[in-house]
Amino acid sequence: MIERLTWFFENATIALIVAFIVLMIVRLIVDAMDLNPFGATHRTVRRLTDSFVIPLRGLLREFHADPKYAPILVIVIVILTGLLVLNLIGTVSRMLLGVEWALRIGSPAAVLGFILHGL
Repeated sequence: MIERLTWFFENATIALIVAFIVLMIVRLIVDAMDLNPFGATHRTVRRLTDSFVIPLRGLLREFHADPKYAPILVIVIVILTGLLVLNLIGTVSRMLLGVEWALRIGSPAAVLGFILHGL
């Protein structure tokens, strides 16, 4: 059961990362095409991505960098956060599998060891 939950959460995380990256790439394409800002495509893409891009634009302006690179920075942050989440899922999964194994063999020291290792 733990393996199935791990598989589900890992694949869901990967799907979210890919979807977010695709959305940011669409944002970059829409911005580069210079579409009508009142058109449905432009408004929808901006509405979905502005809450992530606007704070980073301000941060880039503080560092005197070009704010047009904010979507690329969002992609990098999403990838790094996704890797962190995948690592966390794997660690918790291995800890739970180890605790399950230690309980099966009846070793309280192993249970404690797996819990401390998982922290």
